[in-house]
Amino acid sequence: MEATLKPWALTADGRRVDKIVLTNGKGMEATLATWGATILSVKVPNKAGVAEEVTLCYDKLEDLAAKSPYYGSTVGRVANRIAKGKFTIGEDSYKLATNNGPNALHGGLVGFDKVR
Repeated sequence: MEATLKPWALTADGRRVDKIVLTNGKGMEATLATWGATILSVKVPNKAGVAEEVTLCYDKLEDLAAKSPYYGSTVGRVANRIAKGKFTIGEDSYKLATNNGPNALHGGLVGFDKVR
């Protein structure tokens, strides 16, 4: 297996985002961004040995940030909704920022899918 780091883009606030390209000797390739470990691309060989894309994602960080319904996102703190943005552990209650109506979805306002 081989891993290659390549510059890719800048976030809206100027942080650098790189691509990590992972390849193996069987024609597979996976590309991740250092922006939340977002899966940008996975290519696998078909029956004829030709590598084909098997993921759905945007090519540009700007599009991914503005339009993506979590395309390529890896799971962070929460992989679903926390009802009403509240939970209790033992006797301690916690209130979270809500970003899905009254609920906290996929880690809140800035989930792990957007972190460098």
